[in-house]
Amino acid sequence: MHLNPGQLEDPVAQGITYYLFDSATGRSAPFTFAPTEEHTMKVVIDLPADADRPPPLTTTVGTTDPAQAIIEDRNDTHGDYEVQAALSQSQKDLLRGLPGWQRLSPEQRETLDMVCVKMSRILCGNPNEPDHWLDMMGYVKLVHNQLVKGKTV
Repeated sequence: MHLNPGQLEDPVAQGITYYLFDSATGRSAPFTFAPTEEHTMKVVIDLPADADRPPPLTTTVGTTDPAQAIIEDRNDTHGDYEVQAALSQSQKDLLRGLPGWQRLSPEQRETLDMVCVKMSRILCGNPNEPDHWLDMMGYVKLVHNQLVKGKTV
């Protein structure tokens, strides 16, 4: 689900239950927005009792700049954005300069681009973040599925 910053301030969005899909477990968990006295929005995610993570996960996001809270959270797992972006772009530049790049399908190119992003997050951020590795496997699996079905370049 994608939310625009203004939606956090929207009273209608506050009364809606959204669902967060957890790719690691294949489950969805409901979450809602609730106003707080500090004029911020609290995002509450209620994970199932048997989930591998401690429920409930609660994050306070300021209504004036909710994206900043996400940036600060991601800095721990993804590393410094400027360093991570530079590493990712240098990896992509290297791949694009190789002769085999032109032989790849758009899906294969995109997968390799995303693998570069995930590798740079592993190298610049927390290498023990399972989602980095799972996401990378997911992109590779998409291409694998296409090839198994007989779709080639």
